[in-house]
Formats: sequence, C-alpha cells, structure tokens
Amino acid sequence: MTQQPAALGRAWHDYLKHVGTVVANSGISGEPIEVMSCNVDAFERKVDYEGIVGVVSLSPEELRSWIAENRTDDGSTLAAQALMQQR
Repeated sequence: MTQQPAALGRAWHDYLKHVGTVVANSGISGEPIEVMSCNVDAFERKVDYEGIVGVVSLSPEELRSWIAENRTDDGSTLAAQALMQQR
C-alpha cells in the first residue's frame, strides 16, 4: 500500500482479512496473536524496530520452501503459515 488507508477514504479493516488466532508459545508468557492477511505494494524497513534486526520478503512459495528446508523456526511464522494453508 503506497498510501495510508485514511488518505484513500477507507479504514485499515477494509484492507485486512482476519485469518485466525494462534498462540505460538503456549508457555507461561504465551499470548494470542491475531493473524491477518493483506496485499502490500511497498513497505518501509525500520532498523531495530521492536528488536527486529532484519526483514526478509518472501513469496508464499518461497516461504513454503524455507519451511521445508528448515530455514525458519519462528513459531509465529510457522503457525501463521499453517493457518494460511487452510484458506
């Protein structure tokens, strides 16, 4: 999305689809995570935002390959991908 939804006269929820809810870490600190889906034309990378030091952009096919090759073990990513496969 190159413009903010409000600038287009639409709210953020017009662009997002709720896929489901997951708790990727069911331990003491496990928190529900709402999984959303949207189309993104572009995004701004922010260095060290929320402790994130890197971002990798993958197509759905590339993500499936990464998972098959054990290149990612992030519980939130794996849970979100499992939900997306059910769509």
